[in-house]
Amino acid sequence: MPVYDYQCKQCGQRFSQMVGMENRKNVSCPECKSKEVKQLITGCAINTGGCGSPSVPAGGG
Repeated sequence: MPVYDYQCKQCGQRFSQMVGMENRKNVSCPECKSKEVKQLITGCAINTGGCGSPSVPAGGG
């Protein structure tokens, strides 16, 4: 399940919440309980094979 970052439009609280894509519009602020939150655009992490896996350059090198 993805983690989305939000900022409350009422109190300014920034928070992250793990929520299914179908419910990401139904998030409320954990500080003031307002439903007026804005989803923030952030980077994402990509798992490229697990801990300790060697990197293999494109082309099979």
